[in-house]
Amino acid sequence: MRNRLAIPATVLLIFIVIISALPLCIQYVATSQVRELGMGELTIENVDFNPFTLELVIDQYNLTHENQQYLLGNRLAVDLAWSELVTGRIGIEKIALTQAEFWARETPEGEWLLVPPMKTSTTEDSAATSPLEYVLNSLSITETSVHIEGQQISGDFELPNLDLNDLANFESEVSDTTTQVSANWGDATITIDTHKELMADEPPFEVKLQITSLSLTDFQKLAGLPELDGRVNATIDLHGKLNRSPLIDSDDPLGLSITADISVTVTDLSAQDPAGVIQLGVHETSWQGSLEATVSEAGTQYSMMGDLSVSSAAARQGETTVIGWNKATITGLSLDSAQNIGFSELGFRGLKLFGKESPALETTLTITDLSLVPGQTVNLNKVDLSNIRGNLLINENGELELLEDINNLSNAFLLDEESTGAVSAEEETNPMAI
Repeated sequence: MRNRLAIPATVLLIFIVIISALPLCIQYVATSQVRELGMGELTIENVDFNPFTLELVIDQYNLTHENQQYLLGNRLAVDLAWSELVTGRIGIEKIALTQAEFWARETPEGEWLLVPPMKTSTTEDSAATSPLEYVLNSLSITETSVHIEGQQISGDFELPNLDLNDLANFESEVSDTTTQVSANWGDATITIDTHKELMADEPPFEVKLQITSLSLTDFQKLAGLPELDGRVNATIDLHGKLNRSPLIDSDDPLGLSITADISVTVTDLSAQDPAGVIQLGVHETSWQGSLEATVSEAGTQYSMMGDLSVSSAAARQGETTVIGWNKATITGLSLDSAQNIGFSELGFRGLKLFGKESPALETTLTITDLSLVPGQTVNLNKVDLSNIRGNLLINENGELELLEDINNLSNAFLLDEESTGAVSAEEETNPMAI
């Protein structure tokens, strides 16, 4: 009787030991695998695994590489699926990432790294390793941030909430896919909603992007300007379709066609040209229009049409207003990939040219029905000038201030070109010159 009871008790004890050791095994395999791949040091404070529900929870993990932080997380929960075990694939019902920080860094060669680079594997190692097959149903990311560290752009990209549903890497597992992204860049809000049907013959997709109060200051280096400031609000509602499913092997190149309604407003724009000669200030710029485009093996073709308005703008050199206006509008503006440009009407209200306290010329300008075909013709229907006023001031030397202002502006640009040319010549003769 005792022998009969001893066998189940031994089996139960072994089972308990295995279950208890599983979290430690998972922790050891994860940390050692990262180290073997040359991706740095991964530390994990705690691992919990429920063999009955197949729920894996990792708490307090940290990844560093060459004294640089790449990942710092609070909680990672993975729900596995029993149904996929018989197929030999890893079935994942859901991955939930909470309170994590990633670091995206740009290398001196211009490449971006979100994770540490893996060591180069040999051909034998690559042949011996088969790709891991998996099916992922949903991914949820909350309270997560990505720290951007680049040569021309840096900042913090916050993800309060990201939900990806019906994800997979197998054709039979993918149908309709919906994505919802809510993010922050600084104090700006960015939301993206997408829907796509990847298994259709010509898969359609929809993307809606909303940007609220995005600061341009973070993009100053990227634009190559000594000064850039302003706020951007934008809405893009895009519909499109692919010429074939990207999940099906085919010799036909992948192509797409899209139509989009675009609304963009930039407020309180302030910028300086690369030469540091002209200071630009614009209270508000607004674009309302549409875009049609096709991307194929032959190239990209596009056409845009819409209305543009620019309110309270001025370009200054020092105390002199080179050009400014109360409001400028362009209606029916069109341009395409062949560089054809046209508009129904261009109007400047309160157009001012050259002046300090008062402009040398102030007028209202209207141009109607203009079309420009590069290298061929310019068609112009009518130009109207009205309400013309001028103040031609003469300085103490008996010269017109207007001519003096124009001369000063020309000299400023000429000096910049000469200094740029001098630097280029020095670099050619002395490769070590900076």
